[in-house]
This record gives sequence, C-alpha cells and structure tokens, in this order.
Amino acid sequence: MGCFGCLKVVLIIFAVCYILVGLGLLGVSLWLRFDYLKEAADAMHRVEPTDYMNIGLYIAMGIGGFLVLLGIMGCVGAMRISLCLLGNFAVLVVAAIGGLIAVCVLAYLYQDQIVNGIIGLLNTMMLRYGEIP
Repeated sequence: MGCFGCLKVVLIIFAVCYILVGLGLLGVSLWLRFDYLKEAADAMHRVEPTDYMNIGLYIAMGIGGFLVLLGIMGCVGAMRISLCLLGNFAVLVVAAIGGLIAVCVLAYLYQDQIVNGIIGLLNTMMLRYGEIP
C-alpha cells in the first residue's frame, strides 16, 4: 500500500467530509426555507421572512449542493485514480476557498448593514410577539 495508499485514504476521508458538510448545509437550509420559517412566521404572528433571508438560504442550498458534488468528484477521482477528476477537484477546492475568503471580506465590509438588518428583524418580531393574530 505504501505512501500512495495512505494519501488515497486521506483524500477519500476529506472528500467524504465535503459530502457530509454539503449534505448538512443543504438539509438545514432546505428545512429553514420550507418548514421552519413558515412555522416561525405563524408563531410570530405573520412576520414574514425577508427577501434577504430567502436569498441567503438559496445561496446556502447552492453551496451545499456544490460541496456534495465536489466531494463525490474527489471520492471517485481517488478511487479510480483519475487525473482529470483529481485535477478538477483540486481546482474547485481552491476556487471554493477563494470564494470563502471573498464572502468573509464582504461580510466584514458590510457588517454594519448585516447587524442592523438582523436587529431590525428581531425588534419587529419582539414587538409583534404578544399581538393577537
């Protein structure tokens, strides 16, 4: 087996981690979008989720699906020792890391608007909590 077999196992483990994280993100975002937010809107007396929340959830769904496909590509590439799949996997992992860095920078730059939006939504929910529907 040697060093090459060890690297193959490590790559498969990382790819399975990508798949699990992607499935978790996809599952949580689907649950929030289609079930939890509707129940929360009913509980909070018709405070509807904003468009920004829905857009964020759709982006999270897309990222979750991308991570699942990326993990499958890594697993298949490692098992079959396909240089094409492994090369694409490496390029897409670097692109995903670059995208993560870009999102972090944008979140830092627009943190005031993000915080004010969340505070406004929470204040609206607290004000409407005791109202009769």
